[in-house]
Amino acid sequence: LQNIVLFDKDGTKDRLDLRPCTLENYVSICKKYEKHCVLELKSDFTDEETETFINIIKGFDYLENVTFISFHHDNLRKIRKLLPTQSAQFLFSEMTEDDVNNVISEGFDVDVHYKALSKELVNRLHDSGIKVNCWTVDSKDDAEALVAMGVDFITTNILE
Repeated sequence: LQNIVLFDKDGTKDRLDLRPCTLENYVSICKKYEKHCVLELKSDFTDEETETFINIIKGFDYLENVTFISFHHDNLRKIRKLLPTQSAQFLFSEMTEDDVNNVISEGFDVDVHYKALSKELVNRLHDSGIKVNCWTVDSKDDAEALVAMGVDFITTNILE
């Protein structure tokens, strides 16, 4: 991966410093600037792979500043098996009644597509001790409405 040069905003590949970020790069940058790491586990990981990336983060002494997110429920279960109190959010495009009951019973926080959220759902999750993140909110008006609903986190590409 480190041999791949990415395109710059203008479409050129003249900058040799534009390369995919490794886990080590990402965690070290977050630690240097005292930022919270949000790591999406996009594919199914084995127990061994899960232990490997956890140990990489442990090497930076930064696990307390990491939230794992995934659409793959088993990934979050593997994280919790190794790290029972680790911040972990199950990703949803939409939430069914079964989904709500499952996260409440397992104690995972949620990261939900913002259009699937309502004030009632946010309140119900909060009443059960579940934190609510939402993705991907790139409109100020939408973000303000979500803040009014009481979401805990907003994932965005552009808002500050």
